[in-house]
Amino acid sequence: MNTSYAQRGATLIFVLILLVVMLIGGIALVRSVDTGLIIAGNLAFKRTTTHAADFGIEQARTWLQGVTPATLENDNPGLGYYATRQIVVTDFAGVRPDTQADDIDWDGDRPSAPAKVLSIGQDSAGNQISYVIHRMCDANGPPGTTSNPCESFTPTSSATSTTRGPAYGSGALKGQRAYLYRITVRAIGPRNTRSIIQSVIIL
Repeated sequence: MNTSYAQRGATLIFVLILLVVMLIGGIALVRSVDTGLIIAGNLAFKRTTTHAADFGIEQARTWLQGVTPATLENDNPGLGYYATRQIVVTDFAGVRPDTQADDIDWDGDRPSAPAKVLSIGQDSAGNQISYVIHRMCDANGPPGTTSNPCESFTPTSSATSTTRGPAYGSGALKGQRAYLYRITVRAIGPRNTRSIIQSVIIL
């Protein structure tokens, strides 16, 4: 009888240990699933804000194409446009706590920041979108002069002409010089997810 009771007690202890192990395994599985769902959700929010920032790029490009060349020769901070490359503006995320001298004033609370943005409001998903445009030139004024060098691009064609000025030959045809503009966009989602992207376009 004593041996039988001892065996039953050992079985109970074994079963309890097994239950504890299964409980720990179940908790670990739940936490793993929760972590996976959180990561998937974060990636989805990030993708949404990135798409919103892409929309900001298109809005800025549309504005650039809709104004006259003379409009682009001078700064217009109220519209988030600068006719120079603003070399001092290096902290595009605006996250450095030690100085505001090289920040973009994304939220309108950094009066000493050299670059202001244009907020274009919220999209249908609730993402707040802002952008700033820099013309890649050294100074205000007409671009491409000796006193105002600019990043530019002159397209060439594989086609040739039999007459090239006063001479005859096979010189390649050249297009009109175009200038580079850097667009920086920030999008903030409803859950404070942030995406900052840049694009350089040629106009």
